[in-house]
Amino acid sequence: MNTQTLAAPIVTAKKCGVFISYQHVNPDMQSAQALVDLLAETGIQVIYDRQIEVGERWVQWIDDQVRRSTFLIVLISATSIRSDMVRQEIRIAHEYSRENGGNPRILPIRINYTGALPYDLAAYLDPLQYLLWTDGTPAEEIADKLLPVLVREELTTLEQPINSEGEQQQSELFAQTLALGAPLPSADFLLETGAVKQDSPFYVKRSCDTTLFTHGKGNGVTMVIKGPRQVGKSSLLARFYADVRDSGATCFMLDFQSIDEERFTDLQTLLKFIARRIEKTLRLTCHVNDIWDDEEGPKINIMDYLQQALIDASDKQIYLFFDEVDRVFPYKFSNDFFSTLRGWHNERAHNRSWNKLNLVLVHSTEPHLWITDEFQSPFNVGYTIQLDDFTTDQVSFLNAGYGRPLSETDLADFCDLTGGHPLLVRQGLFSMSQKGSGYPGFREGALELHGPYGDHLKRYLWGLQQNKALNSAFLEIIRRGRSSDELHFYKLRAAGLVKGESRDRAQPRCRLYEQFFGRHL
Repeated sequence: MNTQTLAAPIVTAKKCGVFISYQHVNPDMQSAQALVDLLAETGIQVIYDRQIEVGERWVQWIDDQVRRSTFLIVLISATSIRSDMVRQEIRIAHEYSRENGGNPRILPIRINYTGALPYDLAAYLDPLQYLLWTDGTPAEEIADKLLPVLVREELTTLEQPINSEGEQQQSELFAQTLALGAPLPSADFLLETGAVKQDSPFYVKRSCDTTLFTHGKGNGVTMVIKGPRQVGKSSLLARFYADVRDSGATCFMLDFQSIDEERFTDLQTLLKFIARRIEKTLRLTCHVNDIWDDEEGPKINIMDYLQQALIDASDKQIYLFFDEVDRVFPYKFSNDFFSTLRGWHNERAHNRSWNKLNLVLVHSTEPHLWITDEFQSPFNVGYTIQLDDFTTDQVSFLNAGYGRPLSETDLADFCDLTGGHPLLVRQGLFSMSQKGSGYPGFREGALELHGPYGDHLKRYLWGLQQNKALNSAFLEIIRRGRSSDELHFYKLRAAGLVKGESRDRAQPRCRLYEQFFGRHL
């Protein structure tokens, strides 16, 4: 490295703090440590999670340091794009930068990776210039390119933003992941769209698959898929989406978690946004602005648009897939929004052409907590499919697919540890098969912050420590086996942290959660 480039006086031009976000695997950890050492030599304040002292509140420390930093350097690799905590740190940096005049500024460094990103990361990172760190490139060279940006915000040393190829790249990314048997975050619907292989050795077919594929195809069908977070709803939805699309139907999918907050200002704003997304995604020639009349009201307007732009213009079956619709529940206009969807369902009774329109709704939260009039709800009509955790036989099937890292003796304990939680099961089996370690060593590290479930557990811990009411409610369930607040119970159940038919019979979803959160909350 050029020692003059890294001389401390150059940094006096601008004081800055740099937070480094990375996945706790090599070579990512080695790369992070090299950057920490080299940048610190110049006088730049470099922050990363190895600096957390014993006894310090981990979540609050991360939150404070990201908020105070001028830059967030994020190491992007084929492994880190699956890290819950890397994704979380990027998200909060993005949110804080909007509140704080652009700081922290996100600087992506791609480590041997130029492929597609999961759609949520792509939204944050694809528009940004980045550095590419390939095998054989000295850490000093990367630090030299970073310094002009950190000190004087000169971007000439960075690569131009990635121009994503869209669904094709996402499909290729999913295919690569599928070949490894690696688990994907539950929100990444687009990773699986059009790429879910029917013969995948890592997909567990359940009775709900048969129900959806049997009753979900037809004229004028409303399907509701429900279950806690990370139970496999989006994977099931993706398989069905690919199947009906390949059969020739017109398909539109919208994940409500991906919609910007400003789109939830009121019913008019949200419905008009949905109409425009339908127009753009399906490349319709009938334009929203040519039909929308503000004097008619948003419910009538979107029905008119669907009638003219989709139903009258096509002889095909039409499927609207709405994932994570419970995002709408807390807003004041939610009853009007869901009564709009119920209106589309009811329209089929007296307008035969509306039988072309099929609805598939996916949610985690109990609708009855938010929708008081059952006749205005779309969740109690059509077919409802409930997804639950894996059975012991299903875990055994997956164990065989991963090369049997679990013995028959260990299988029962692993099922008790994970509760059959699909993500924990896949993540655990994948980790053991990749490392070649036995179950006793895996079990010993399962509760550690830097263990095989560290990212997953830390992200939940982050959310709980940011919400004191849910934090207290979860502790009550862990200690007393019940919740004194019904809404908190259902929120925790929707989040996938607890299980039980009622708040009086609540319990942690699995032994891993009971032990980890009992220790850290």
